[in-house]
Amino acid sequence: VPATFTASQMSQVDDIEIACFGSPSAVNAWLQNMDVKYNLQDVDEEEKKKLGAQGNGNVLAACIGTTSARAVLESGRWNAMDIYYPKENPGVDTWADSIVQA
Repeated sequence: VPATFTASQMSQVDDIEIACFGSPSAVNAWLQNMDVKYNLQDVDEEEKKKLGAQGNGNVLAACIGTTSARAVLESGRWNAMDIYYPKENPGVDTWADSIVQA
């Protein structure tokens, strides 16, 4: 079940620097919330990709593993250099390391 941000959470989005993703569905939920925040619900996916970081809330992505990182990259809304994830041994400890690197 995707998370929908409350009005209070949505008002804090501009203060977020790093979004942490534990699954591809978390990536999708984040982007759905960004679509609402920036009124992109009716914008074509290819047009959203052209927005780059402006379409993701201007955040870095810290992912638990390669599957989530691939979902972030394939969304087209992040530059590969803005995606952090453990190359080996995905899990909570290496995810934390990725957050520190970001």
